[in-house]
This record gives sequence, structure tokens and C-alpha cells, in this order.
Amino acid sequence: MEQQLSFFGQEEPARHKYSLFAAFLPGEPSVRLISDFREWVERQHGPLAKPVSPEQFHMTLVAINDYYDEIPQGDIRRASAACEAAAQVASFPISLDHLQSWGTTLVIQGIKSPKLADFQASLLKKCLLQGFHCKKAFTPHVTLSRDSKEILRQPIEPITWEATEVVLIQSVIGEGRHIHLGRWPLSGAS
Repeated sequence: MEQQLSFFGQEEPARHKYSLFAAFLPGEPSVRLISDFREWVERQHGPLAKPVSPEQFHMTLVAINDYYDEIPQGDIRRASAACEAAAQVASFPISLDHLQSWGTTLVIQGIKSPKLADFQASLLKKCLLQGFHCKKAFTPHVTLSRDSKEILRQPIEPITWEATEVVLIQSVIGEGRHIHLGRWPLSGAS
């Protein structure tokens, strides 16, 4: 592990930062479509600075919390309980229909359908009831690249997939790694 100097000149181990969030993951056919679309964007606009690995494509539903060094097991249990409780709905489609830059982050943004909005609001409420202080804002999107040049918003042929499970993810910030901590199939009636 990389070392860093403390205030007193002693070397200390670098601290890891983690993000805990709940997300929908696109299925394999959609991952291929998103990857193919990103390649098209690169042919049109040049190479992207820090492309997101296809294995990490996801739609964040709720950013639960950030941590240094480790995520307490109690927080993982509470976040898992919120995900499990929210998953008591039927699966529904997700659609991404335009390309857009958010500063230097390049995303494909989606339609906030009533079912998606209701699911995200329900999951957020369940996380808040578990004692988390989550951000309430939600814009459905999948990140393609970070530190990219700005590309003006443009419509695209919709990329769709069926939301069939909610996944609790631990992201290792700065390392480009995601650890899936739990998966809950959407199993209820709509």
C-alpha cells in the first residue's frame, strides 16, 4: 500500500475511501450495446480519457454513504435490509435515450419513468428509515467515461433493459473496483 507523510513527518499507510450505493445493472446484451455505443462516441469525438469498464456499468439509485478504511458491517446490514424491502416490486424496463456531458463526466442519460421514479423514491425512503443521510437527487444515467471533453447533449437510439434486481455495491474510490455485497431480485407484483 502506498505510504503518505503525516503532519509529524512519519509515514502512514494511505487510507482507502469507499462508496456504498444501490444500483441497477444492465444485462449482458445492454452492456454490449453500451460498449458499442461508447466505441462509436470515440470514433466521432476522439478517445475518452478514463472510460468506465463495462463490468462497472450501472445506474446508481441511491448513494448511501462514503467511508474511509472500511464500511461497518452494521451499515452493510442496514443497507441490505433497505434493498431487500424495496425489491418487493415487479421488474420494469429502463431506457437510456441521450448522450450528455456533466462537466467532464460523459453519461448516457435515461428517462425517469413513473416505475423507475417510484422504485428509487421507495428505496431512498427505506435507506432514510435505516438511518442513512442519503442524497435525494436522482437522474437516471450510466457513466461512460470520466475526465472527458465536453460533448453537447444529443439524442441516441434508446438502450433499454429490464430492471430485475437491485445490487448493493462497494466502490473502491480511485481504484476502479466494485464489490457486489448483495443482490435482491425484484419479486413483487406491480
